Amino acid sequence: MGRVFVLGGASGVGKTTFLHCLFSLEPQPDNLRLIPRYTDRPQRPSEVGGFEYQFTSYQGILQKAFANDFVYLERWG
Repeated sequence: MGRVFVLGGASGVGKTTFLHCLFSLEPQPDNLRLIPRYTDRPQRPSEVGGFEYQFTSYQGILQKAFANDFVYLERWG
């Protein structure tokens, strides 16, 4: 079984920059996987859906939470 690491932090601290650097490493580690983050906020023009976030509704997040589909869940704002 592998390990799960949660990368969290306030807005603007460099989480996405870190992920881009990590996933651009060569050679790419075989067991490195990104668990997508889910959010109900609007997608920003520079964001790529499916890599940085899965964009959904608040109801969609609740459905996944009640189905135990999340490793970690936190509400901001």
